[in-house]
This record gives sequence, structure tokens and C-alpha cells, in this order.
Amino acid sequence: MPLEHSDFPEWIEIFETGTWTSKEGLTREWTDTDLEEIASSYDPNKFLAPLTIGHPEDNSPAYGWVDALKKEGNKLLARPREVVEEFKEAVKKGLFRKISMAVFPDMTLKHVGFLGGKAPALKGLKPVFFGEKKAGWTFEMDFSMESWQQESETNNKGGTQMTIKEFLEEMKGLFSKAEKGLSPDTHTDTGPRFTEADVQAKVKEAKDLAFAETEKIRKEKEESDKKLKDIETKARKDGIAVFCEGLCKEGKLTPALRKIIEPVMIHISSPLDARGDGGGLIEFSEGIKKPALDGIKDFLTELPKVVTFREVAGGGGPGAGSDDEKKKHLIGAYMEKNKKASHREAVITVAKENPDLFKV
Repeated sequence: MPLEHSDFPEWIEIFETGTWTSKEGLTREWTDTDLEEIASSYDPNKFLAPLTIGHPEDNSPAYGWVDALKKEGNKLLARPREVVEEFKEAVKKGLFRKISMAVFPDMTLKHVGFLGGKAPALKGLKPVFFGEKKAGWTFEMDFSMESWQQESETNNKGGTQMTIKEFLEEMKGLFSKAEKGLSPDTHTDTGPRFTEADVQAKVKEAKDLAFAETEKIRKEKEESDKKLKDIETKARKDGIAVFCEGLCKEGKLTPALRKIIEPVMIHISSPLDARGDGGGLIEFSEGIKKPALDGIKDFLTELPKVVTFREVAGGGGPGAGSDDEKKKHLIGAYMEKNKKASHREAVITVAKENPDLFKV
């Protein structure tokens, strides 16, 4: 809503020429040229400097905005706009008698700060965040609004200045009026006043509701994640079971060996094994790396059919020793002939060429 000049000064003094020391401890002389540069560089379409209480680092909250800057004599003036109604009332009551400014290192205006009072707890403030850019110069000048405030005070209770307690009570009354859709300037409100206990109770109620909602969302996410994990685990186990069952039907895997191999494959395929104890890439032959589970599947798939579905004697029968020696000899001979071959590759090749030696 456009600023009414009768509600707030059209222009306010925020700085003047001279040698000044900033809050950051920097001292320099500020000339007419400096003030002209600050005024001419201000573009509200690119950066709208807020009216603040004190000098907040993040420019928040904003109680109004600076519409324009101009140099007049040796003073720098700012034209406010969209000033929050409750803040206007606070200034009218004389709670903020000093005005200052902060500029960025590139000499552009950061904000105009009002000093000398405490920030009222107001609704509907305009937030703004520019915390990534810090002020280069921050000044606290003694530019009072005394002439304008005296006029306001004359029209307000015969010039009597309100205390902080009275001001806060007045703010509560304004909130009540705003909620009923009435003008904050109307002085006929007879509605209820909010006490500090009322405000704290409402704040606690809001926090409790927010916490309960957050906990509900967290628990729902945990349940959803668990269900998804269970589904993925079952699908992984079922896939390995089907693979092993197929090898058993082909005669490449015995039921007894399956009881050993299948749990190992399930463990290796678990997401927990992504730590590196089985779920990472393993070099199965020179220059060839693949996931551990894929390597085991390839190995089992390439095995020859070695299972006969009948009772067999233990490994200590006649001729067992000679077969073992023959297998060792053939594997050793293959590796001797093929220097780069791995032991696994040699076993697979010999087993394919001599299936009778590998029957169970």
C-alpha cells in the first residue's frame, strides 16, 4: 500500500559528510562525492534496502523499504515506503529517536536502521535475507526525528509519551483489531487483550503440533523404508534361490553344496556388503573386474555336469588318490603352458576336458 506522507515523513536523514568511525572500527572522511555516489547507485529494482531495527546482519525483519535516496546539502536522505503500521505507531510514540545506515563494501545501501528501542513483536512483517553479503560500513548517527515526533506526540494524549509496557499493551490491542478486520488507527476497540501467558500458550501449542506432525512423517517414512527394504530383500533371495535351483536341475550343483553356496551369495548381494567386504568389484582374472555375486554366478554356470543322482561312496575309495593326482597334474600342466591363466580358469578348462575326473 502506498505510503501516506501524513503517516510517516516523506524523507528522513540517514547520513552526512564528515570524518566518521564505523561500528567495524573503520575511520575515513566522507565527502559530498561519496554521498552522491551512494545516492546515485541505489536502484530499488535491483536491491530493495529494508527499514530495520538496529543493524541485523541478515537485514531481517523488514519494517518497511527505502524507495529512493537523494543528497540534499551535506546530508543523505532516504524516502520510505510500505512501512508496517505497528512500526509507524512505535516511531510516533518516540521509541526510536536515532536513525543510521549500513552500506556494502561497494558503497551501495544495505539498510536503514532505527535505534533506541526494542523491536515490537509484530505480525505480518516482511522478511528478507541477504546474509551472504556483509556490510562494509555501519554507522550510528544521531539523526533524530524529534520535530516530526513532537508533532505526533502533541496529537497523542496531549504530548504524553508511552512507557514500554503501555506500548506493548497497545500492540496487543492492534493485533486484536487486525484479526477482526478493523483499522489499526481505530481507537474504539473493546475486544479482549492478549496476555503474555496467552501468547506463550499459543506458541507452545503451535510447537507441539509441529513436533507431532514431524514425528508422524518420520515414523511413516521409517515404515515405508522398512517395507521397501523387505520387498527388495525377498526379491534378491528369491532370485538367488531360482538360480541355484536351476543349477541343481542341470546337475551342476548338489543339494548339499547348495546349502553352503546359497547363503554366501545372499550375504554378498546384501546392500550392507557395499562396504567392500564382498559387494565391491573383484578381479577374477587379469584385467577383468566384476561384482562378486556376478563372478560367483559365472563360475557356477560354467561348471560341467558332475552330479549323479545316486548314493556314492566317500572320497577314500579305490582309485580316489590317483584321480586327485591326475587332476592336479593336468591343472598344473595347463597353468605351466598358459602362464597368464588363473587357477580358476585352469580348473574350469580341465573339468570341461575331463568330466569323468570331477564326478561326485
